[in-house]
Amino acid sequence: MKKLFFILLIVVLVIAGGAYWFIKSGEYKPYIEQQIEQLTGRQVKIGGEVNLSFYPWLGLVANDVSISSTRDFAQADFAKIKHLRLKTRLLALLKHKAHADKVLFEGLRLNLLTDKSDRSNWSTGQEQTTTTALAPDWLKRLTFSEFRIVDAKIKYQNKSSNSSMAVNNLNLSLGKSESGKYVLKNLTGGLKVKDLGINIVSKQAITIDTRSETIVAKFLRVSGVGFATDLTATVNKAFSKPVVNGSILKLQANLRKTLAANSIKLDTANKKAMQSLSGTLDCSVVGDKLNLDNIKLKLDKTNIQGSAFINTKNTAVNFNLQADSINLDDYLSAATDDKNAPILPVKFLRGLNLNGKIKFSKNIVYSGLNLLKPSMSINAKNKVLKIKPINTGVFDGLYFGGGTISLKGKTPGYSFNENLKDINTKSLLEYLIGKDYVGGNIWLEGKGNASARVNLYGNTVNALIGSLSGKMDLSLNKGVIKGINLMEELTRAQMLAQKQIPHKSQAKKETRINKFSVNSRAKRGIIYSNKILALTNIFKVTGTGSANLLTEKLEYNLILEVLNTKAVKKTAVKDLIGYKIPLTLRGSFADPKINLDYKDILKVKARQELKKKEAEAKKNLLEKEKARLEEKLKDRFKDKLKDLF
Repeated sequence: MKKLFFILLIVVLVIAGGAYWFIKSGEYKPYIEQQIEQLTGRQVKIGGEVNLSFYPWLGLVANDVSISSTRDFAQADFAKIKHLRLKTRLLALLKHKAHADKVLFEGLRLNLLTDKSDRSNWSTGQEQTTTTALAPDWLKRLTFSEFRIVDAKIKYQNKSSNSSMAVNNLNLSLGKSESGKYVLKNLTGGLKVKDLGINIVSKQAITIDTRSETIVAKFLRVSGVGFATDLTATVNKAFSKPVVNGSILKLQANLRKTLAANSIKLDTANKKAMQSLSGTLDCSVVGDKLNLDNIKLKLDKTNIQGSAFINTKNTAVNFNLQADSINLDDYLSAATDDKNAPILPVKFLRGLNLNGKIKFSKNIVYSGLNLLKPSMSINAKNKVLKIKPINTGVFDGLYFGGGTISLKGKTPGYSFNENLKDINTKSLLEYLIGKDYVGGNIWLEGKGNASARVNLYGNTVNALIGSLSGKMDLSLNKGVIKGINLMEELTRAQMLAQKQIPHKSQAKKETRINKFSVNSRAKRGIIYSNKILALTNIFKVTGTGSANLLTEKLEYNLILEVLNTKAVKKTAVKDLIGYKIPLTLRGSFADPKINLDYKDILKVKARQELKKKEAEAKKNLLEKEKARLEEKLKDRFKDKLKDLF
């Protein structure tokens, strides 16, 4: 960017020199314009008058000066200067020593452009070979008492990165300098990047040393609607390959207010979220690379530390962050009962370019889940978002797994591989089907393990549920089926089968189980369980069934088999040992019903008795046939004996 200053400086000195030698002839303007074009490769037009003063100071006042861009950017002027003023020592100038008492650029308008090939209108064309060679000598010899820019506006547009920004109302004042060293006494201006307006004010003098190519800003205040920050910065190799090192000394922002002022409305579940951001950090800029170190920020109630790296050219972000706790649900869109409402901001997610890790030292809340000390890696690139591995505590147990979201097609696709260990199954069911359902009728309690490898498609609740496919397993030891006492139900059914009146039980409505497992496969939103096992001291339950997630309907066909154990022989159902009794689970998630009908016991008994009689009849028939054959053999044996004698 030093070339900007070089070009403007050449324009000033050529105008002053040319006007001095040719003012009497009245032909100085064309000559000056020609000389500048030879030096810079740019056309210069002086639309207004040029006024001069002479010895011992050469004073110049020029109005309405315009400088063109190079041929590649011919559609827009490079710069316009409404009012230009210069006062320099004539003898020093003649001795090739430049000292300016006062330099003033008023109403400066700079139009900075970069095309898709990264060529800029301030560093292309003839000035690459001419201005660059001249500039260092000019700067090394230049001294001045005062240099001012008043009411300047700078526009910047980069077609390569599709970015733009503008500086409005720029005012700066450079103080008395030694050769090659400048002191910026005052700096004010407004920076606008897209819709974000920023004001910049220097609270302390800024030192610019052209000999060492160093700029030092000890205290800058950057502010705008809803935010203010104090920072310090040092720029090395400022006029060749800038390297920036700085620190944000103090940051205080209300992000909700800042974004609202720029026509960005946040639709968060908690309307107080994003109201407070404060903290400090160190930063450095080398080319397209922005490094953020020693990050110490506080977002609302969340403390964040770590480091990050940003490639400003392709907006790639790498990070390694640590935080304490956060309620992510506060920052998500407000909940809605519309199951066809969009879930993900697809357009935003497709543009992400992220790679990093984040670890929490306390709990976080996400989608109603309380996650204990989670840690995860996040990678987003080429329209694919990967979050894995994730390790956290949940449902009073442990979770490890991860997922991938593909945003390449019109409809997002999801793939999850999740594992739960030593979890509270009641908490899991409460999360999956709702607290209003669990505890109402029948539910499962205990410590168990679960796993799921599933795929989903869509961006609405209904679409995701309807597309669910994959494999799911659940198992636990020493659990309880709450809401039903299968032993009591079996006893009641047996008494009814014997035409007895069942007594009113005082036992708890629960069934303790030694083992429970279910293996399932999902297809198009229906979970098919092809292997169900529940084992107690009294009986075993096996079977198959399905749960329709869209209609919330249950349909399970089970078999209850009374075991032949010592524990059973001491119970009222000992007569049912070996019997296999049908058991059904029907209804909805909200109101599941288990049916064990005494008529089924009668049917089973009848079948069992029939089998018993059939077995006895068969046995009797075999015994009679055996006796007949034995008698026949005896008769034959006797006949054989008679033939012998």
